[in-house]
Amino acid sequence: MISKQNPVQGGMDIGSIELTGLEPEVRSLRNGRNVYLFADANTELVRMDFVFEAGAVYQPQLLVSSVANSLFTEGTLHHTAAQIADFMDARGVAIEHSRDYMTASLTVYVLRKYAEELLPLLHEMMTEPLWSEAEYDVYVSKLKQHILTAEGKTSQVARNLFYAGLYGQNHPYGTYAGVKDVEALTLSVVRSFYQDRYNLDEMKIILSGAVDEQLLSAVGAEWGTVQGCGCVHRMFCAAPSSDAVSVGHLQKGIEGAVQNTVRVGRLLPLQWQDEELSSFMVLNTVLGGYFGSRLMTNLREDKGYTYGIYSNVYLAYGSLAFFAVADVASEHSAAALKEIRSEMTRLCEEPIGAEELQCVVNYMVGDFLRSIDGVFERAERFKQMYESGIDEQFTHNLLSALSMITPDQLRATAQHYLDPSRMLEVEVGQVG
Repeated sequence: MISKQNPVQGGMDIGSIELTGLEPEVRSLRNGRNVYLFADANTELVRMDFVFEAGAVYQPQLLVSSVANSLFTEGTLHHTAAQIADFMDARGVAIEHSRDYMTASLTVYVLRKYAEELLPLLHEMMTEPLWSEAEYDVYVSKLKQHILTAEGKTSQVARNLFYAGLYGQNHPYGTYAGVKDVEALTLSVVRSFYQDRYNLDEMKIILSGAVDEQLLSAVGAEWGTVQGCGCVHRMFCAAPSSDAVSVGHLQKGIEGAVQNTVRVGRLLPLQWQDEELSSFMVLNTVLGGYFGSRLMTNLREDKGYTYGIYSNVYLAYGSLAFFAVADVASEHSAAALKEIRSEMTRLCEEPIGAEELQCVVNYMVGDFLRSIDGVFERAERFKQMYESGIDEQFTHNLLSALSMITPDQLRATAQHYLDPSRMLEVEVGQVG
């Protein structure tokens, strides 16, 4: 439970929110490896997350990390991809692949009664992959088409330009792949990356749902003999490279575009531990973080420039980025950018009203409670926090800010970080 504080006038007592159970129970296998548990005896489903230090920052060339992660289920020394698919389908197993800048993971959902039967196959997939040239060629052909399609989407191009501007194209957070990068791929490079980065020494295991002692014993039988405790020593600098733009206006035309995408934002000179970040998170929600936000009210409800606009704070490992983004009718692109600047300026100059602030605080508290409503949600949250390198101090800071934030604090925060002249603007579509 967070420390008792005075709630925002007229709102819920945030100090009464119970925070136990957010962090997992930690159990050790016989080789010393930790397993992180969010157990719930009231469900029949098990979720297993296997997290590897195999994200984009480690790849020798673009796309290698994502291709290696996507080929996870495409055959082993003893089972073909079709045999693996049949095994999974017969037992209703669902598998999700995910990859971010630092990590890549395999998330498996399985009924408890099939979980132990599944473990040896999962271990085999991790340790004895055998991807054929034919399967690889099919996947790469689809990937090439996907990238060609994305290059015609204003939203994707705007995202690419935005992060390339903030970080520089020579930075892992700012680079993006094109067709030439697909053509430069080889299966041998992907295999080498997999062997190097999908080693079991640094793998994290997160179990949630119907986890019991028998299942833990079975997990130990598969992964409890591998040397290494899953300890990770990340060595990565998130500072932008020398080709970063950071401030200004970037635009790119796309022939035949039926709408424009606009993005406005900046890197935040904050660390996730900073209490001022929590104030900015509240400010971001006021600006564009929920359906009743100022950007939504202005650009959608009042002016009809867009069906939707939102702002967010992206917590990457070692870096924080703020952005507002919208797809707008091409003829309203310049006007939309002007209104985004106007709303930022207004937050810098005028204190937010008490009623609006209370609405935002209530929304953020409710959103937080939804995010921890169940062991699978808590497991996902724990995994994402591990990826970003943050811990529950972030939660304590945010809830404390929600209980004590004032209009004057929000205005001061806006003056520090929402000055429109310090933003990078990106406009993609019919421009000129």
